[in-house]
Amino acid sequence: MTYLGRPVFDFPVNWAKPANKSFTYDLKEVSLGFGAAFFTSLQAHVVQGWQFQVDLTDGTQIESFDAFTGALFGRVFGFWFPAPMEGMKVTASVDTTHFDIKAQGLAGTWQDHPDVYLFFARDGYASAAAKITNVVDNGATERVTINAAVNVNLLHASAMVSRLHYVRLASDEESGEFPAQNWQTRFVKVVELPKEYAAVETGQQKIFLYHFWANYPIGVHWYYTGFAANVVSNNVLYTKFGIEHGGITQSTKGDAEKIKIEAKADANHPFSLYLPLPFPRPLNVEVSEVDYSALDTQTRLFTGQVRTVEPGETLTAQCD
Repeated sequence: MTYLGRPVFDFPVNWAKPANKSFTYDLKEVSLGFGAAFFTSLQAHVVQGWQFQVDLTDGTQIESFDAFTGALFGRVFGFWFPAPMEGMKVTASVDTTHFDIKAQGLAGTWQDHPDVYLFFARDGYASAAAKITNVVDNGATERVTINAAVNVNLLHASAMVSRLHYVRLASDEESGEFPAQNWQTRFVKVVELPKEYAAVETGQQKIFLYHFWANYPIGVHWYYTGFAANVVSNNVLYTKFGIEHGGITQSTKGDAEKIKIEAKADANHPFSLYLPLPFPRPLNVEVSEVDYSALDTQTRLFTGQVRTVEPGETLTAQCD
């Protein structure tokens, strides 16, 4: 499932096991002259984080989980995380965009943080997501208004309605164990991205497009994106792939611009042409940027050639 162009984490979290939730206030130390240092809070929102356990009970779930995290190459690709520990108890449905919950002080607090999104799940029905637009305090209950219609069967007392947070993996490292055959337990840490909520909703998050090609007589083109889904830009399909780049290095001496591109190791990726021996032909590369809301409007960031490729868990290409 995706919501606002980003994937939703819908794997079976084992909330019966200890799950930790943390808050980071991001206090910054400031020194003025030779006086004593003091602390000042510079963040706009408190950052939330979660550590939890996922039980994958068959090979299909394990493969799906690996595919999900594989698409989150690096730590900057966000996804939606429903937190059942912040659930709501539905008491009645009014229509597809209004429902009542047991009072929990939501009317006075729902606008205090950018995580004003809800995830609706119920056995036998397709899950859905929507944004809170208003909450009215009616005493014992509160009436919630959402911005998009959902199946009325999801606005039911037996449904799980929880807050939906925009997060990223807190670490590039994954850990887990096999308690039994075809049963894997994964330990996951995520941290919220409070400044990215607005960009996701307006479709203005940046998407990077990578175009590689070898000239005649080879004449082959490869198109990739580091986004979580395939992207069509100017009628060209860019396939989702674990790929990202570093900063573009410019020199005042007139040297060529340089960029480092990392991609997951894959025999079908053009970087593999450099292993174990260097590719004898020039491999050209273009890196462009688009907004999710305007996929056909490309901004060219870099044009050059791949010079060397270093092997490893990821393939690292030096380009200029």
